Amino acid sequence: MISAPAIQALAKKAASGLATGPYWQPAFDEGTVHLTELVYLLPDCTDAYYIVGFQVGNRPTGRLTIDASTGKVGEITGVDNPQRSLPMFMLRTDLSSRLSDRTITLATAAQPFDQTKAALDQHMVWKSCDQSRTKFLPFYIVRDGHREVYVRADGIVFSELTNQGAG
Repeated sequence: MISAPAIQALAKKAASGLATGPYWQPAFDEGTVHLTELVYLLPDCTDAYYIVGFQVGNRPTGRLTIDASTGKVGEITGVDNPQRSLPMFMLRTDLSSRLSDRTITLATAAQPFDQTKAALDQHMVWKSCDQSRTKFLPFYIVRDGHREVYVRADGIVFSELTNQGAG
């Protein structure tokens, strides 16, 4: 597995190349790395990728996925207008304060999720599912000792990941 600093260096090089073209210039020109998250692919968590986010000022403007084993750039997203921002990506450090402001109710559980015992897994996870169709919206897993909930990178909480939708 490639280290986070090495991934950041690869991402900066890729962003520099992307910024020379007019399509990606608003997303990556003058952008600095503000996010590097390792994400494991469900169900077995053996394959992984990094999401590397770029920002201009305080505005998130571009993101890349990079394979954690090969360093190959995968998906790319970014703004097409220098005045716009990508949706915020909730950082691990912000997760506990966000969860403490909410009551988590699980439809299938007899008892509510015990947030006083909540523990955050060390890495994010992702699979294509009804709750996320893009690798740019992975999940944090929070466990209370008996159950787990999935907190998507935009802060929305799910009790399970399903594959019931079309497509």
